[in-house]
Amino acid sequence: ITGNSPIDIRSDIYSLGVSMYQAITGNVPYEHENTEVIFFKNVTEKLLHMEEVTNFISSDLSIILKKMVEKDPSRRYQTPAELIKALELLL
Repeated sequence: ITGNSPIDIRSDIYSLGVSMYQAITGNVPYEHENTEVIFFKNVTEKLLHMEEVTNFISSDLSIILKKMVEKDPSRRYQTPAELIKALELLL
């Protein structure tokens, strides 16, 4: 969104995290009528912890989702394999 970082696989991990957030909660993480405001919120606002939004999720899965949607790509899972491993450990 900011154009400050190259787009790579970590962007897809972020997008998957947002999709999972929406699937679990039934809500989009950032809502507004204006797309530019949604983009701004996406860059500046932290995503609510899943436990704050729904009680149908374990704290371990919430931790995984939080890492998936970290604003700083270097703090996200770096590869799909790393994410899959975390999910497999959860199971």
